[in-house]
Amino acid sequence: MTLAEQIQTAQENNEQRIAAQIRPAVPKYYLDSEALMYLRHWAAYCKSVGVKFCPAMPSSVAAFIRTESAAGVPAERIMAALEAIMKLHDNEGMPNPVSCAAPRNELLRILTPEPPRSWNRTEKLAWPLLPPEVQAALGRMEHEREKVIRRYQNEMAACRKCNMKGNTANESSVKEVS
Repeated sequence: MTLAEQIQTAQENNEQRIAAQIRPAVPKYYLDSEALMYLRHWAAYCKSVGVKFCPAMPSSVAAFIRTESAAGVPAERIMAALEAIMKLHDNEGMPNPVSCAAPRNELLRILTPEPPRSWNRTEKLAWPLLPPEVQAALGRMEHEREKVIRRYQNEMAACRKCNMKGNTANESSVKEVS
């Protein structure tokens, strides 16, 4: 065994020893049936292109994002699959292949949320600096917030309309009495 091979073996043994000490302290993510479905799909994709699904390379994840997007898969489903891939790697004590530059660039290509309208100009300038996952989450939350606001505005308009009709009815009854 050469010196380089001995060093590599020693480093691998040390990494395994350290991982064994750390692993019990790290909480495991629960993978529900939906996450498992996404992981089966990810594994099938990896098998079809001849790459490992765990540990995955960032370039494989980026190619998966590109392929899914080209097939017309909604961005929400792609994000859910990426979350399952991240959880799988975390549970196995592996590096997260989703948070690297290549997958993030692919995410930026398919996720183009606008900054929330409620943000001021300075905050909107910081929008491109946020990770795509955070942009997607903020965009989703802003969309939900706007839906709730619109619903309340519609309810208020309906109440005003009812009050106006009620006032008109009261005015006509007052005229009839006098």
